Amino acid sequence: MNKVLTIFRMASRLSRIGGLAERLNVSAVVAGATAEEASTVERGVVAAVTNAIEHGYGGQSNMPMKIVVGCTPQGLNIDVFDSGPAIPPAVIATMRGCRNWDPSDPAPETGKGLPTIGACMDGVSYDRRMGVNRLRLSKGLTCTAAAKAQPAAPAVQAD
Repeated sequence: MNKVLTIFRMASRLSRIGGLAERLNVSAVVAGATAEEASTVERGVVAAVTNAIEHGYGGQSNMPMKIVVGCTPQGLNIDVFDSGPAIPPAVIATMRGCRNWDPSDPAPETGKGLPTIGACMDGVSYDRRMGVNRLRLSKGLTCTAAAKAQPAAPAVQAD
């Protein structure tokens, strides 16, 4: 079962990603991630949220987004919810196919989102229900007892 650690609600503004990144990092550490693992999770999720804003919402700045960080015995699950257009299956396949890409490799400023997600996360799945996309990103790590016992965090509004 997925134990919710943090729910982050935000409008689709790139300026809100800094606050999200901080919360993601803290949630990952609470769940038992090392500083390096937490940074990796943060990079992967920030890339996914940025892609949803830029490509899913076409840069529209007031569209709803929700990011849910949860912990299971297998590790972290981060669900990114948006109501943009459906993500094509080829995009999901591209993310899954980038496991060996190094996100620190020099590359153009754009076009690094999918490889970053694939390289930073251990699992990527996608579904769409009633017009809402859910991109689930997972990272295998041993969740600590503190994270498992922690009550669900209140939703954080970042608008």
